[in-house]
Amino acid sequence: MGTGMGRTNYFVEGLQGAGKSTLVRLLSGKLKDYEVFHEGDYSPVDLAWCAYVTEERYRRILADYPALCEEIGRNTVTEGSRKIICYTRILTEVPDFYKNMEEYEIYNGKRDRDSFERVVLERFRNWNGEGQIFECAMFQNIITDQMLYSREQRAKWLLADIWRLPRGSNTPLLCSAASLIPRCLQRGF
Repeated sequence: MGTGMGRTNYFVEGLQGAGKSTLVRLLSGKLKDYEVFHEGDYSPVDLAWCAYVTEERYRRILADYPALCEEIGRNTVTEGSRKIICYTRILTEVPDFYKNMEEYEIYNGKRDRDSFERVVLERFRNWNGEGQIFECAMFQNIITDQMLYSREQRAKWLLADIWRLPRGSNTPLLCSAASLIPRCLQRGF
């Protein structure tokens, strides 16, 4: 930083319990001007725990949950012709709300491979941020989905496609939470 180059983006990945949230907290505490995206937040690259719907489907969801319209609206981002509902940010006891919203995620084999890859690659192509910290935005969701549901060895090619996208000087740095936390603590993060 201070070299005229863009600020690095950090992708913090790891297994459950590896310390991803802890590492994100440590990094964001040190890099206070960085934007942080936790799993389930609206993110320019990942759609984990978010419903990805058309305008028509969005209107139907609002009609199905009239008591939640305001809250759904506050947790929705329009991206092109799609609406992204960060539904896990909505606190409700409305029966089946979360289960129904989960059906509109792109993960867990809910889209065919080509459609899934089109959405993922388009979002990475459109992303031009720098100085950002992401929790579980690449391996945890995107690559794991391809490995578990694709029945083909596509995961490595999708990762290569993402990595090759032109992005300027904000080349991402992938962090493994389990291996970096001890080093961060030693260095005063």
